[in-house]
Amino acid sequence: MKKLSISLMTAAIALLAGGCFSHDSVVGVPGKEIILPAKDGEKSLPAGEFIAIGDRWASEQTEVIVQRAGDKIRFEIVCWGITADLEWSDKKADDDMTLFGGEHVELLIAPRGLNDDACYYHFAINPAGSVYHAKRRDTEWGLGIESFSTAIEPGRWIATFEIPVMAMTLDKTGETGAMWNINICRTIKKKGKDAEHTSWTGSSNFHDIATMGQLHFNKMPPSDHFRLYTCSFDKYGLLDLSIRKTGKEHAYLQVYDNGKFVTNLKLHGTDPHIAKLKLKDNYISLKGTRKIELYLLGPYRVPIQELSTNIVVCEKDFLSLDKMEYINTEEMTCDLLVVPGKIVIRDDSGVIREQKVMEKTAKISLADLKPGRYILEYISDKILTADGKTYDGKRSSRVFYISETPAELPELPEKRIITVKGNDLQLNQKPFYLLGISGGSKTYFPVNAGFTLRYGLGYRKNALNYSGVPGRRLVRKPQTGYAFSKNWEEVVLKHLKKIGKARKGNWNILCYEASLAVLHPDEKGTLKVDPEGHKIYQKIYKMAKKEAPDEIFSIQIDNMNVIKNYIDSCDVLEYASGRSSYSRTNMIENLGADFDHVRRIAGEKPLVLWLGGTIPTPDCRTAEEIRAGVYYTILKGGAGNIIHMGHGGMPENRTRFWSMLSMLSREVEAFYADLKTWKELEIKLPKQLIGKAVSGPEGQLLLVVLNTTPGEVTAVIELPGFGKEKLTFTPFEPRVIRKEKPVEKEKTADKK
Repeated sequence: MKKLSISLMTAAIALLAGGCFSHDSVVGVPGKEIILPAKDGEKSLPAGEFIAIGDRWASEQTEVIVQRAGDKIRFEIVCWGITADLEWSDKKADDDMTLFGGEHVELLIAPRGLNDDACYYHFAINPAGSVYHAKRRDTEWGLGIESFSTAIEPGRWIATFEIPVMAMTLDKTGETGAMWNINICRTIKKKGKDAEHTSWTGSSNFHDIATMGQLHFNKMPPSDHFRLYTCSFDKYGLLDLSIRKTGKEHAYLQVYDNGKFVTNLKLHGTDPHIAKLKLKDNYISLKGTRKIELYLLGPYRVPIQELSTNIVVCEKDFLSLDKMEYINTEEMTCDLLVVPGKIVIRDDSGVIREQKVMEKTAKISLADLKPGRYILEYISDKILTADGKTYDGKRSSRVFYISETPAELPELPEKRIITVKGNDLQLNQKPFYLLGISGGSKTYFPVNAGFTLRYGLGYRKNALNYSGVPGRRLVRKPQTGYAFSKNWEEVVLKHLKKIGKARKGNWNILCYEASLAVLHPDEKGTLKVDPEGHKIYQKIYKMAKKEAPDEIFSIQIDNMNVIKNYIDSCDVLEYASGRSSYSRTNMIENLGADFDHVRRIAGEKPLVLWLGGTIPTPDCRTAEEIRAGVYYTILKGGAGNIIHMGHGGMPENRTRFWSMLSMLSREVEAFYADLKTWKELEIKLPKQLIGKAVSGPEGQLLLVVLNTTPGEVTAVIELPGFGKEKLTFTPFEPRVIRKEKPVEKEKTADKK
């Protein structure tokens, strides 16, 4: 059976020219195909199952139908959604880039058999009829004989592309087996909401030919085929499926949830099939996706088709707390999605308090709780759905901390010298973990926060001074990148001489997003792209180390595919990955693999990972994810994190997020030096957890463990030298366990 599995990667954040994403590439074709009928005018089976960047089912579905129209191929793209809710720009002249800022669809075609295998054609249109066409990103290219049209109808709008076959340089499209690589992409832009970028293949890089599906000419279509129209969880945590099948004979649809069999549905004829399914686990995870696998089997259980996709478990938070750290004189505010139910507060010893809740906002006194760590668990009553069915209640849990007084960060030493030792950083020759924040004018701190490096705001005096090497930043004019003047070496050298006179221990970034294009003016002053722009930074770094040998120079890369070009241009590498820095749903799931990839390239060089505090949107990132990302980086041997708070900043109402930031530097500094200098011990952990155990000079034990999943994990862990202990971890929770060896009493001789 051919597997139609959707390989997914997560969002990249920088939208470049052409309305596509420039970051991580998916390796290998995802296996999606459309079969073009041989007969003129006969339509293909509808293709759909669009996936949003961020490994999630699209909020509005899109359907593609292809047919021959004389010497052209007609693509009809049906975009579902209430058009009054959608937002797009007015009609503009061809290739006006503003269409990419609103609702639109894109068609990318890479015909097989071209001399230039990297060649592809890019078409786009919005509901108003604004058109874009390019060969790669060359907007001066145009067939001149293609046609585009749109129609706005109730509940949908339709885009039609007619592409001339012969003008695409293919001359064998009539032969069986001829094929085009294609992808169909849609940006859903609803009024008042962020844009949602979706595609037929689920690729995060619309321009990557390796991630495209195929359009086959004259291949025989399957006799049975199914389309999945909806695949989502409702507010009760029940799975909603809506399916339509072609073919008259009955078939079976098997459903698996994270590898566990859920049900076997019998499908009759071509009528739509709607199912609401209860999955195996009643725990509502904080955030993340579940893998749903669908298998279509024929009358004799013969495999016909398979689809696997990831869907977001809960669009809204089932349980949320207003802070992560409280003073015991405060009152906690707890917001609930489904009521009634009960709240349970517990620590490692067991349940401390239970209370019934009837309202979606509950106020909880903390006065009788001692300082320490606690878990708040919410369990809803049995759920009665609109169709009269009853389901077991759902539950979720969050960690919180109690302090007697607001905690203060220790003062940094007056003299601060930063050095590099192997793949670590040191402050005055002691292990030092860099925590930085990048923020704009809207970054807001309701409570004290401490960061050791800042791009934006922070309260405590930073351990590092920070400066950058100048280069004029361009945004889409003529393209996004950095413009260097003809006398750039003179300008940079002048700046580096100033750095060389500064105190030892400064931190200097040679370029933020150095992987963007480098441009130089030609004789007429027109900016032209340097095809080997990365070599500019190699030259700058050599100049920097000559003028300021005691300073630390970093470089920041947002494109994981080109990191190897910049390793020789810095002392410290700062990097960001679309799928593990800025993913809406699976940041932590992908972080380890990306870190290992960069470490293989960077060798012993210190690595600083950027984490998207407000990227791609302020509302998609949880406090738990950022905290987990920092601990994950520490446990993998990273040197620091920059929390990206740009692109609008974090709103004031995200109080749990700010509460987490205020405690983050303090809690990391409390254990980091010991974790780096004590003797490492062997420890076995379940696959959901990662951690490190070390032994101190007096036999003390320090264990740092992280739950890498959005669900709750309870495990019995063997603590070296201290026996077994049962520990519970809430979603994405790190735990720092310290154990002291008991003082042995001296044995006295028996006097008798």
